[in-house]
Amino acid sequence: MNTITKEMLEWTVAGIKLSAYRSVSADLESKLSGDTKKVEVEVDFNGATLRSVFDRAFGAAVISWANGQGRKNVDKLPSKVTVQFVAPAKRVLTDEEIMAQAKARFTAMTPEARAEYLKQLAEMITE
Repeated sequence: MNTITKEMLEWTVAGIKLSAYRSVSADLESKLSGDTKKVEVEVDFNGATLRSVFDRAFGAAVISWANGQGRKNVDKLPSKVTVQFVAPAKRVLTDEEIMAQAKARFTAMTPEARAEYLKQLAEMITE
């Protein structure tokens, strides 16, 4: 297995693009009324350093901890304590995110592709 070490943080990323489907709305009222647009967001990491990628992941992990375990245990935490935890290897999607991705993919399909997709789903359910 290959391992990334601290010495490699200045290495440059080449040829990596990641994408995700999202539902976008102007505001909460639009979201609640269903006035949304389905889009695929593609992020190109070409030229980024590993440090910049880890910095973003680190920031998200800290916010996640603060909003989760930090809030739950705030009464038990002394001030200026060092809290250590292992960053999650993969963020688990919520049911809402999974459905939004599926809806965006489905709406982007041609009528023929939709029919084939629904046929495949029906076959999976009846197996």
